[in-house]
Amino acid sequence: MSRSRHPIAILCWLVALAFCLPATAAIVNYQFTVSATSGPLDGQSFDGSFSFDDQDQPPATIDGLFPLVSFSFDFDGTAFALGDLDYGDAVFDSGSFIGLEAGNSTFSFLPAISPLPPAFLYESVQGPGDGNPSFTQVPEPAGGLLAAAAFGAMLIGRRRSPSRR
Repeated sequence: MSRSRHPIAILCWLVALAFCLPATAAIVNYQFTVSATSGPLDGQSFDGSFSFDDQDQPPATIDGLFPLVSFSFDFDGTAFALGDLDYGDAVFDSGSFIGLEAGNSTFSFLPAISPLPPAFLYESVQGPGDGNPSFTQVPEPAGGLLAAAAFGAMLIGRRRSPSRR
């Protein structure tokens, strides 16, 4: 590698590293599944997703309620959206996500309250029941993809230039 190309390689690596570092403010996305454990829907599963703004808080210090900015839930043949909720917040305690506090006249999500896990309650046409929600944070792929693109661009640039001896 020639001396004139060395600063470009360093710059590419620094840009890639910057994109790999976690962002401090972002929309955080989750997917969830609710498994009904009692009532007329016992044994059925229902899927959804939600997101919230972490409001510039470092992940380890997130605490309290964060209003949902999106919500989607297919439950018992009905598609529910953010506007269908009477209330909706992601709940954190000491940097850990402990569940949703969200609901309407058909269902409610309750966050974990030690020693109880998060809960889901519903009222269907056939009667009431409950279930177990499970949540998975959706990773942000942008940082890793940008780092790979920067590395690929550096390799392509290196192959195209003639070598000096």
